[in-house]
Order: sequence, then C-alpha cells, then structure tokens
Amino acid sequence: MRIIKTIIVNAVVGIMIGSTITLCMIAMQVGSTTLESKHILECFIMYALIGVLTAIFKTDRLPYSLLIGLHMLGTLLIVIGSSLIFNWGWLTSNDVPIFMTIFVIIYAGVWIGVYINSQITSHKLNQRLKVRNKN
Repeated sequence: MRIIKTIIVNAVVGIMIGSTITLCMIAMQVGSTTLESKHILECFIMYALIGVLTAIFKTDRLPYSLLIGLHMLGTLLIVIGSSLIFNWGWLTSNDVPIFMTIFVIIYAGVWIGVYINSQITSHKLNQRLKVRNKN
C-alpha cells in the first residue's frame, strides 16, 4: 500500500510540475498556444511517468550525480517516447537541436527550483530544531 501511495504522490507532483512548465511555455509563446483535451491528457500521462521516475532518488546506493544523470536520461526517453507514441512531431530532423536545447534548459530550470526548495526546507527545519533544542 505504501508503494502505491508513493507512486500516486510522485505522479501527481510530476503532473503539477509539468503543468506549470507547460503554462509557462505557453505564456512565453514557446510552441503551440492551443491545447486540445486529448493533448492535455497525453501530457498528463507523460508528466506522471516522469514524476514516478523520481523514485530513483530514494536509493542511497548510487551517487546523487549519477541519479540525476539517470533521471535526465529517463526523462528524455519518456519525452521522446511520448512524442513518438502521441505523434506530436517534435522530433523532425530540423527540430532536434531546438528540442534538445529546450529540454536541457527546462530540465536544468526544474532542478534549480528543486534545489532551492530543498535548501529553503532544510533551513526551516534546522531553525525549528535549534528552537526545539533550546527548550
């Protein structure tokens, strides 16, 4: 039951992050600005899979840098697979360099956000522990 809960939570977080990125890209007029219901559902599936992939970070057997590399590769494969399965047409020969550039920028941006969030959370927890230890 705990595994199912973790999968669902990771999938929902993936959908939330992916949806935010999609809305930001639409606001910046990167790519299509019209989304059909079918396309939104396809994106949700892709985002959920990427979210579930984050479960690899639960292991402490591999170096964190290797886990990030594996996650980036897995995310890239999920995005490419989704493009091919759902016929999004992102990967025409002329678009591959643009696609890869956008992918790397988005991936780096998300991880910078995750890093900042974890730093803020750690700082808040440390402050609470200091207060608790004083009492």
